[in-house]
Amino acid sequence: MSKKLYSKFIFFLGRYCMSAGPAWMVFRQFLSFGIVGLTGVVVGLGTLNICMLIWHNFPLANVAAFLVAVTWNFFLNRRFTFTPTDKVVFRQWLEFITACLGGTLLNWIVSLTLYYSLVFFHYHYNFAAIIGIAVAALSNFTCSRLYVFKNKREKTFSDDEQLETNFITKQNVLSLEN
Repeated sequence: MSKKLYSKFIFFLGRYCMSAGPAWMVFRQFLSFGIVGLTGVVVGLGTLNICMLIWHNFPLANVAAFLVAVTWNFFLNRRFTFTPTDKVVFRQWLEFITACLGGTLLNWIVSLTLYYSLVFFHYHYNFAAIIGIAVAALSNFTCSRLYVFKNKREKTFSDDEQLETNFITKQNVLSLEN
């Protein structure tokens, strides 16, 4: 990664962290999001097993389990993790499913890339799966927080006001490039 690209990444990361709200709130939301996700795993596995008993068709049962688990997670996250928004529930649910599909795809890409590119992960595939799950969880949380459950009523800052409140300014980034 070039020094210029790295400094832009640090600048973006600093802006994101400062605009995301107090760190404790983000941490609390991430923890709540993770707990809801764990309950979703239980619901999804239960749905998968019930559907397999009924249909004896793994791909169909897996899709049903995904939809039930994501719907479960959506309503719990809407109730307990994020503040209420002005969005229509059905539209927000579709956005959440889209974000989760993106996370699922990312999980698949990361875990398969690790599995097929590094011998260690070929023999210890659970580690590749765990890394993929962690990347997907961060992706799902970020998309949920910044896109799906973004509250339009929250105060937003202009770019100049935001730069004044950030600890990373353009001058600090430019000094990193030198």
